[in-house]
Amino acid sequence: IINKMVSLVGDILNVSRIEEGRFGAKLKEQGILPLLQNVLSTIEVNAQAKNIKLIKNIPPTLPALPVDEERFKLALGNIISNAVKYTPANGQVSVVAAATADNLTITIMDTGIGIVPADQKRLFDKFFRANNALKHDTEGMGLGLFIAHNIIAAHHGQITFHSELNKGTTFIITFPLVKKTINNM
Repeated sequence: IINKMVSLVGDILNVSRIEEGRFGAKLKEQGILPLLQNVLSTIEVNAQAKNIKLIKNIPPTLPALPVDEERFKLALGNIISNAVKYTPANGQVSVVAAATADNLTITIMDTGIGIVPADQKRLFDKFFRANNALKHDTEGMGLGLFIAHNIIAAHHGQITFHSELNKGTTFIITFPLVKKTINNM
């Protein structure tokens, strides 16, 4: 109970900082692979407890990015732990990382409950929880995806998703590797 309370207070403080414009990320160039591995090792325990197969398709090297380490791990942790939370026992969660010359993409796919189409447009709203998620799991305040979305945006990234009810959800997170310059001719 104490860990849940501390987590809730942390989430509320993060939301307050986001709304006040004080959530600025302290970006430092660093390797993404150890950060991603750290998040996955933390979540793996919950996946094993639910007998969920956690598939990791991550190359042995990934490019470095300017990231705020703690916030980056918080964003990925929120998304991947949601995938585990909303996937029934004996399901599957896959995490795939890939890099091109321009982008690093992290894809999280689950075989979970999915998101009702009518709820999808509000998924990143503060305090929003989809109706089928409320029935599946009564804990949570609907802050995790709001915080993750804002952290990813602070890292100049984008998050998109597609979902099918009772079949699962896929989140696609993309971070630019090369700064684009605009030619003002």
